[in-house]
Amino acid sequence: MSTKKKLHNIVRHSGLSRIDSGCVRELTYQNDEAGLSILEVIISIAILTIIASSSVAAVLGSFSSVRLAKEETQATSLAVEAIEAVDSIRNQGWGNISAGTYGLDNSSGTWVLQGSSDTIGKFTRITTISTVQRSTSSEIVSTGGTLDPDSYQVATSV
Repeated sequence: MSTKKKLHNIVRHSGLSRIDSGCVRELTYQNDEAGLSILEVIISIAILTIIASSSVAAVLGSFSSVRLAKEETQATSLAVEAIEAVDSIRNQGWGNISAGTYGLDNSSGTWVLQGSSDTIGKFTRITTISTVQRSTSSEIVSTGGTLDPDSYQVATSV
């Protein structure tokens, strides 16, 4: 036999045998495939659970966002409607408008200022009409100006 050792590896179903320079050593490995399979199943279930719960959270979050966006759109529409209603009331006659906090009513087919607020569904709309003061350069100012009898400021909150 040469000075170089020849190594031969023989893989068997029950384990690994190694022949080394005429000396036989039996190295036996237990078949751990069943244990690995159970571990793999547990890890897979854990990963799927995380993915599923993340997906459910994302879907529920999107439903909430859609509902909120719908409510914001409705509230914006009601606010715009209030400004247009006050414009309509002004067009009926300037004397129909005075400073104050109002609700709006259109039950007779014509917009009128009524009460201190109006409720549409789950929204409460408050329309505030205020007098306007103008500076010497005709700009609207909150204080220190001259009352402009031909202007009102309209604000609405929903």
